[in-house]
Amino acid sequence: GVDEDWVYAGTRSYAEYRNLNPGTYLFRVRGSNDAGVWSEQDAVVHITITPPFWGTWWF
Repeated sequence: GVDEDWVYAGTRSYAEYRNLNPGTYLFRVRGSNDAGVWSEQDAVVHITITPPFWGTWWF
C-alpha cells in the first residue's frame, strides 16, 4: 500500500494522495474528539482507479 502505518493528520481535515497507479485501494480513517478519545472502528472507503484507455490491453 501507499502508507503501511497510521499517519497522524493533526488538525488537517483531509487526506491527499497524488499520482496513484491504477489499482484497488483501501482507505481507512479514525477520528478523535476534543478530549482525545479515538473512534473504536475504522471508516473504510474502497477506491478503484482505472487505467486510462491507452494503458489498457486493447490499445
